[in-house]
Amino acid sequence: MVKEIIGWREKVELVDFDNSIIKAKLDTGARTSSLHATHISESEDSGEKYVSFRLKNIGTKTKYKYFKCKLREWRIVRNSGGDEEYRPVIQTKIRIGKREMNIEITLTQRSRMSYDMLIGRTALRRKFLVDSGRSYSTKLVKK
Repeated sequence: MVKEIIGWREKVELVDFDNSIIKAKLDTGARTSSLHATHISESEDSGEKYVSFRLKNIGTKTKYKYFKCKLREWRIVRNSGGDEEYRPVIQTKIRIGKREMNIEITLTQRSRMSYDMLIGRTALRRKFLVDSGRSYSTKLVKK
């Protein structure tokens, strides 16, 4: 499999979330991917656990949009400050350039961070090489 070379930050399409486009930092030092979400709550329906949350709605008149998806698990993740957080984990489909893939992401409050999404090395492994000198080098290709 040929690995695509991408920059340290890229535009990412959140396929499962109304194909929203978001600016993401690609961080090979982080294991887990994370997405800025607020109003996070867990619910259960027919024996399945779900998580509801609010995302910024980029490029539209509506500032925020609510989503609900299946909860995979809760996981302890060490944040950038070195503190441990208990976060919900979901599986979702994203697109970087031409490549569409399913990744696990944690939902967390990232309002103090420069980027609403961080893509960790688990999602990048065997698919991409990150060139720290590049930025926004891919073009999103709608299928």
